[in-house]
This record gives sequence, C-alpha cells and structure tokens, in this order.
Amino acid sequence: MKEKVQRIRRKSRRNTVIAIKFIFFLICLIVMCSIILTNVIARYRSEAVASKNIDIALYVFQEDHQTMTFKLDNMVPRSEPYQYTFSVTNTDSNNKIAQTTIEYDITIKTTTNIPLQYVLYKNQAPTSTNPTNILIGGEALADTDGTYFKTFTTATQTLTHSTEQTDVYYLLVYFPETYKSQQEYQSMIESIEIMLDSKQKI
Repeated sequence: MKEKVQRIRRKSRRNTVIAIKFIFFLICLIVMCSIILTNVIARYRSEAVASKNIDIALYVFQEDHQTMTFKLDNMVPRSEPYQYTFSVTNTDSNNKIAQTTIEYDITIKTTTNIPLQYVLYKNQAPTSTNPTNILIGGEALADTDGTYFKTFTTATQTLTHSTEQTDVYYLLVYFPETYKSQQEYQSMIESIEIMLDSKQKI
C-alpha cells in the first residue's frame, strides 16, 4: 500500500513537472511571436493595410514600386478630418543609407463610394500655420469596368544621399457634416491606394 502511494506521488510530481515545462514553452512561444509580429509591423512596406491614425514607414533605397492600401469603414460625417500618417526615408529595411540621391513620386487612387475630400501635407503638421496641400488632380474617371476612381499625384520629391532623411506625410480625409442626414453612406467602405515609385538620380 505504501509503495502504491509513493508511485502515485511520483507520477503526480512528473505530471506537475511536465505541466510546468509546457506552460513555460507556451510563454516563450507567445513572447517570440510577439517580437516577430512587432518587427513585421514596424517594417511593413508592401501592400500594407492600414486603419485609422496608423503610422507606416516606406523605405526608398533604389528603383522600386511600393503600394499600401487604407480601408475606410465606419466613417461618419464630422467637422474634424480623419488623419493617416506615413513617412518615406532614404534607407533600406536594414537602415543602410542610400549612397545616391533618390527621387520618388506619390500617386493616390481612391474609390468614389463616399463623398470624401482629401488633403496631403508634407513635413507640415495639420496644426502648423498655413500648411500646403500638395495633391494635384482628383478628377473622377471610370476605368475599363465602369468603376469610378479619383487619382491624385504630387510633384516629384527628392531625398539626398549619404545622410538619413525622412519625409513625413499627413493625409487628411474629410467627410463633411452636411452628409449627416444621408443614411445611405453609413454602410459603405472607401478604399485608398497609395503608390510610391522611386528611382536613383544619377
């Protein structure tokens, strides 16, 4: 009887040790996944999907084409704009600085489901004195499928070489309060695609 009790106790201790090891393994796995996910988000650069007020960094080191997409949903008409921030820097994903001057162009393409207005500031916070909207165009045109889009561009921008340089952009999206009484817009989703084309200036 005594030996049976001892066997049960030894088995119980083994089970406890196994359970502790398993819990420790799960904790390590969760920590590792969190670190990996954080790094991925910090360096996310291609086909990035953004939500309201998120910051995204784009790295221009050579000739490249990058895109990111904002899905706008649950928007309501209001006086203050919805703000999205993204930056463009002359490094690669390993923080190596470009050794040649980089030129880049920004194109913004939006759907036309909701009557929104767009403003883009470069290196000027929306709260600064008289910030300049750098968007060009914005006429609604139909594609080959008959779907209407608005396309905006900017003048070609330049990042100098050998010294790290970052341009910060503030995209403001206005949904005027005059549409508060129009319920048909409440369930609609708007999409914004931002395209960046960069090249080395020789």
